[in-house]
Amino acid sequence: MAWTTFGWAGITLEIPADWELSGLSGDDKNGYLRLDDAEMPRLELKWSQSKQKKPDLHRVLDEYFKLVRKNFERKDTPFHVQRNVNLIKDDQFLKGRDAVFFSWKGNVRANGVIFHCQACKRITIVQMIGGIKENLREKTARILESVQDHPNGQMTLWSAYQLHVQVPRRYRLEKHQLLSGYLLFSFVDGSRKVSVERYGLADVALK
Repeated sequence: MAWTTFGWAGITLEIPADWELSGLSGDDKNGYLRLDDAEMPRLELKWSQSKQKKPDLHRVLDEYFKLVRKNFERKDTPFHVQRNVNLIKDDQFLKGRDAVFFSWKGNVRANGVIFHCQACKRITIVQMIGGIKENLREKTARILESVQDHPNGQMTLWSAYQLHVQVPRRYRLEKHQLLSGYLLFSFVDGSRKVSVERYGLADVALK
């Protein structure tokens, strides 16, 4: 399986190369995105800025699972959640972070984490979704161990449909258009502006 690095709003993580952006809302401070493959939703990413020094992550998860239930619970399939599960072995993940790992099962299954970064004050939720009989553990570990919730260097990565753009982190995303035949990223820094465009059907052109 081929893997690639995906980036959005300062967050980066490794994902299978055939996962593509399918849902997007919000901005740098508070937002949501979803990645799908050809079969089903595969990853959900949600982020928000917190003013609290030590936010109650379990309370945030309670609200998040209310939304998850609406999308993945069925009358004939009970929805079951486990928290504080052991999903990764790399202790480096917890450096500078408070985290709660979780898994749940409904008509599909998922593994994920919610964490608060003490450096950037961002609360991030990442969850991987799979078929009810699918083994997600190996893929979960690789994705979660790769997650960075803010840039370590001077550049920020933005990704969509096999286009990867790096801009200085002082630039903010002003607008974007993500269409099958046209992609636009427009960034601003005061009076400075950087725009990146791509025309044509991405899958055809790249092949």
